[in-house]
Amino acid sequence: MALTKVTKHIMHGSLLIQYKYADLADVSVSSNTQTETQIGTGVVITPQYADSILENSFSGSMYNSGTGSNNHFRIALFVNDQKEYEQTELFGGASGGHETTHHGGVADRIYQHSVYGQINHHYQSVGFVHAYTPGSTNAQDCDVRASCIDSNTTTFNVAEGFLIVKEVSIGITSLSGAQ
Repeated sequence: MALTKVTKHIMHGSLLIQYKYADLADVSVSSNTQTETQIGTGVVITPQYADSILENSFSGSMYNSGTGSNNHFRIALFVNDQKEYEQTELFGGASGGHETTHHGGVADRIYQHSVYGQINHHYQSVGFVHAYTPGSTNAQDCDVRASCIDSNTTTFNVAEGFLIVKEVSIGITSLSGAQ
């Protein structure tokens, strides 16, 4: 049997090529801004292959001591300062005002400014897994950011954040679906 030279460009199935991680520093986030606050320092990874998949996994916890109204808590994955993925309506979404959906629609349908389910001291685990193809071998600066768009001033905390970025080969088969 003759020996065959196998290069790292021939891969069958999926293969973990590299991974990096960061233990993200705790942060306080103030509302009433349209900008996101970065959680920790993030991860910079340089893909070895342009057609690899970068899988980002984030986990952490959020705490909000206030009630506010029309709170819209969010976390987002940014790659090279561009929003790649976002989770919205954390803590169950808005708690009052015109955007209330706790009882099937706009609050004014029952009576003006009715509010259901007002809760103080929210704690919630947050996290996501998001994969994308970078399409190049340029460095990818991945970080997680949080924000709250609120009708009142609200400050909340994001703690115990952990971000893992993995480069995974797609193998010989091609990707399906929108990229």
